[in-house]
Amino acid sequence: MNNFNEGENIELKKTTAEKEAAMQDLCAFANKNGGKIYFGIDPSGKILGQQISDNTLRHISDLINSSFDPKIYPLLNIETLNNKKVLVIDIPNEICSDKPYRYKGIAYKRVGSESQKMSRNEEIQMWQAKTPMKDYTALTIEVDRLENYIDILEVEKLKNILKSQNKTQYSEISLEDLIISLDLCKKENGKFFLTYAGILIIGKAEIIQKFIPGHEVIYQEFDEDDVKYVKREDFKGSFISILEKITEYIQVNNKFFQIKIGLFRFDFQQFPLAAIREAILNAFIHRDFILQSPIYINKYKDRVEIKNIGGFLGNITPGNIIHHQSILRNELLAKVFQKIGLVERGGFGVDIIYREMLSNGKMPPEYTAYPDSIILTLYDQSFDEYFAKFVASYEKKNSKFSIDELIILSYLRKKKDISLKEADKLTQRLNLNRTSLILEDMVKRCLLERSSRTFYKLSYSTYQQLEKTIDYFRDRGIDKRKYKEILIDFINDNGKITNSQTQQLLGMSVDQAKRYLQALVKSKVLRLEGAKGMHRKDSYYVLV
Repeated sequence: MNNFNEGENIELKKTTAEKEAAMQDLCAFANKNGGKIYFGIDPSGKILGQQISDNTLRHISDLINSSFDPKIYPLLNIETLNNKKVLVIDIPNEICSDKPYRYKGIAYKRVGSESQKMSRNEEIQMWQAKTPMKDYTALTIEVDRLENYIDILEVEKLKNILKSQNKTQYSEISLEDLIISLDLCKKENGKFFLTYAGILIIGKAEIIQKFIPGHEVIYQEFDEDDVKYVKREDFKGSFISILEKITEYIQVNNKFFQIKIGLFRFDFQQFPLAAIREAILNAFIHRDFILQSPIYINKYKDRVEIKNIGGFLGNITPGNIIHHQSILRNELLAKVFQKIGLVERGGFGVDIIYREMLSNGKMPPEYTAYPDSIILTLYDQSFDEYFAKFVASYEKKNSKFSIDELIILSYLRKKKDISLKEADKLTQRLNLNRTSLILEDMVKRCLLERSSRTFYKLSYSTYQQLEKTIDYFRDRGIDKRKYKEILIDFINDNGKITNSQTQQLLGMSVDQAKRYLQALVKSKVLRLEGAKGMHRKDSYYVLV
């Protein structure tokens, strides 16, 4: 055969000096139907020949072994054409079962006789066509010496986390056994294979960028107008270092509150740190590494937004995320985080985020979904001391509130009542019978009481603990014929009433409340106590 033409599965190179372009062609062939690359033939088809030494073969083999992800195993042959030696790299389609392939982090495709970079969508489609749920973090690379790939400082940070989590089973084992037992590395037939989860947690910065070039987290703090960032930092290193640094940044201006209940003190924060950390870890676990866009963590004056690349999997939506079974995009990474102790259970971060936000008296987390990304917003609001105190006090004496119960109580903190349908939608139970049982159980525990057949409100004892007794009586409905009854009920529960409380309770002005109270004193229903005179602020009324 004395004539060659470049095409969909043939590429011609004059010499191995064109090896960089040849590797891109090889990647494109592997991602399509296979093909052959000839070194020593002009693109016109003229056979030039190529000097081929053992060193040439070794250099090409090393380049292929070190630069492709997943690994490819083409055939290297030396052929003689017109009495001239030609080096041939042959990649048959039948051995290309792990598409898409990348050369130095970039996927290529073959279009006619040219090799081009794949678009993000093309790469995603190829990936998903093979297997929609492939775990990117479970991929491995063969390593010759571990110390050439792992960062000792990151290993020490990992050990400190294990120690703080009382993971004593890892304290006396070797480095090799440690990273193997944590699924950061595998050992087969005496060879080490570092997992991508391992690279992301203990890998050197240059190793992370070489094998996972899409990995990046950008932290930004914005001004009052939410327009310009006043602080920005781009991270491309280990997950542990990123988590530590972002936590440190958020803590700098994170307001701190402390409340006392009996002998116990409880600490609260403007942005609950446990919720922030869990949200960041969730972003790591669910990040789509095929999409080459960073995770954004944006801190505003009134909220923190975490924008994660990669949409919801399966049938998960913002409207069912609380109780939908978690679907893990990076299962190995979740498993590693669980072993380390960074997360309690793989995929159960949503309930922790909800609990931390709601128990602080804040709005529930807000999820916004797009086809290729998710934004989680954690709002600040003002610190609701009474609600936080109520939750902490109750859980000190009883079992913890469920997420459903916290959602209902938080809603009723601001609203008069809640219907069965509203509660079902807010808790995302999407099961009226189940939601009804939750509400009725809260009634039995004196947290709620019925306001009608399908409506519920806070019980008086709950109102008392939330410092909203006036609202409780007012929410019963104001009927002028019941003024006296409402007033007496209030005094029976609180022992006394003031002019100011009468105004709030019955919706009266100062003078109206004074005249009404005087009338009840005159009719011997009430008696004035405290300082003498009807206009003193420290006077109050009791039942006769």
